[in-house]
Amino acid sequence: MFQQVYEPVAGSLVLSTLVAIIPIAVLFVLLAVLRVAAQWASLASLATAFVIALVVYGMPVGLALNSTLLGAAFGLFPIVWIVIKEWAPEDRHALPLRSRINDPVSTCAPPPFSIASLAF
Repeated sequence: MFQQVYEPVAGSLVLSTLVAIIPIAVLFVLLAVLRVAAQWASLASLATAFVIALVVYGMPVGLALNSTLLGAAFGLFPIVWIVIKEWAPEDRHALPLRSRINDPVSTCAPPPFSIASLAF
């Protein structure tokens, strides 16, 4: 059974913390300084964190892969939820488009206001 060591780098909590910050630093440098696309910067940060978990913390490969997949699922779930909620119709029994065009209420109502409309 794997037990995490909190001070794997020379028994120092400060040095171990600095090593644990490396994946976040890689992400920020790739995004802000080198202007790499977000998907590639996040994959590079993921690879860096994976290698640090294996080499520095001594995590078994199976557990590292499991935690990687769990983290990806945990991160993607809210994004997928928002996309599904945005694309799914509010009212499943909504009128088809042809019926809504002739609806007097929808034709006389002004379009909804949005901040994006101020940009144009």
